[in-house]
Amino acid sequence: MNPKCFLVAFFVCGIAASACANMGSPVHPGQPVGEPAGELKGIAIVRETLSFDFRPLQDGRSPAVVEAEYRLRNHGAATTTDLLFVAGSMDKTDHEVWLDGVRVESTSSTSGTLPENWLPPGTTPSIGGDKPLAYSVEESGTIAFTVTIAPGEHTLRVRYGAVPTAYSHDSPTVYWQLGYVL
Repeated sequence: MNPKCFLVAFFVCGIAASACANMGSPVHPGQPVGEPAGELKGIAIVRETLSFDFRPLQDGRSPAVVEAEYRLRNHGAATTTDLLFVAGSMDKTDHEVWLDGVRVESTSSTSGTLPENWLPPGTTPSIGGDKPLAYSVEESGTIAFTVTIAPGEHTLRVRYGAVPTAYSHDSPTVYWQLGYVL
């Protein structure tokens, strides 16, 4: 082999290797169980509080509890709207919705087709920043309800049981994962 060709090939391979070593995705996948969607013109979400309670998992059977509370401000006339709350990995038997402390009739479902960006993620971040962990749910769920939002400030609260995924590939450590769909 011609020494000049060998040197050029070595140099090109060296550049490629060093360039790859200094590159990486700035995004670490893992978004994770629900936001309301519907016609909300003139209604602002002033504040959102999201909480996850994993204490029920101590007995190994109960679902975790997810609660989202929205502080709303309606700047216009009273609005009646159908809302859909996406809840990936939802326990089908347990959900509640309230508007200003009054329970709202709601139905849960695991059927229907959702837009792709409403589906749970395929991975979640790992502890320590290593490669993402595989993530899957048995069924995604939704909570449907209708509310009338009068002018002024209001509190909308949604609570449901969520079944976390257990991941333990190549390790005795079990990672509990719960993806929340934004």
